[in-house]
Amino acid sequence: MVQDALVRNGLPLAALLVFLSSLGIPTGIPIKVVLLAAGSLVVQSPRELALAYVLLVLAEMAGTMSLHTASQFLGSRLPDRLENTQKSAQAALDRWRIKLGGRDVLAIFVLRLVPVVRIGITVGAGALGVRTRDFVLGAFPAAMIWIGLPLGLGWVFRENIHELEAYIDRTLGPVVGGIAVVLAIAAVVIWKKRRMSAAGLDSEPAIRQDAPVV
Repeated sequence: MVQDALVRNGLPLAALLVFLSSLGIPTGIPIKVVLLAAGSLVVQSPRELALAYVLLVLAEMAGTMSLHTASQFLGSRLPDRLENTQKSAQAALDRWRIKLGGRDVLAIFVLRLVPVVRIGITVGAGALGVRTRDFVLGAFPAAMIWIGLPLGLGWVFRENIHELEAYIDRTLGPVVGGIAVVLAIAAVVIWKKRRMSAAGLDSEPAIRQDAPVV
């Protein structure tokens, strides 16, 4: 049982499982179960919760960036299975680029929160040449949510963890995806309004300094 293993080995085992999962290596255990169990069984105080959060986010980003870097170097030499993943990720990334006004950072942020495509978008973004800076800016806040939400819920509802797991299976994925989409679209709308406002101010005719004073 994952719960027993986590009780015996604590955060190092949780961090290892998160790292392997973010690399795309199957662990046989859904990562949300690992995080819920870590929050409910391993963490014993708010201070330990903060420490666990930082450690697990770093483990998530370490695995993610290792996979992203490897896909950058491999490029077209990806194995067949990953090549198919890359093509699917490219299609998803292209769709979200259009929806979000060509903003790679926001597209990566949204797609890194979707369980089915989050690994594929890591491979695809690397193979497609998305800038590392843009990938990190999108992937890091997504990792904070991806790790923090189940870890925090495990801590808060540690007395009813099994009921919480069943509830999350039904609702967490759609809720997180919906929130990510709303936040990303709102950010694009605000950015476009500010850009239009700045363009309107810049387009105002300048006052001639040598005009006669009436």
